Amino acid sequence: MNGAGKTTTLIIIAGDIALISGQIQVAGHSVHDSLASIRNSIGVVPQFDCIVEGLTVRQQLRFFARLRGMRKGP
Repeated sequence: MNGAGKTTTLIIIAGDIALISGQIQVAGHSVHDSLASIRNSIGVVPQFDCIVEGLTVRQQLRFFARLRGMRKGP
């Protein structure tokens, strides 16, 4: 359904825009209080490709993980 707010809801859950009113909980965590915990437990795949030309798959994943505040792993 167009205009139902699906994309907006996902953007709020991902923390890209603020929730103005109401409440959203993911796995018992509030978007207001536990955004970091929520981000660690979900994944959002955009509708359109967001590939950076010239980067390998591994480089793409590292790039977007760092944008989202993930620490460097092993």
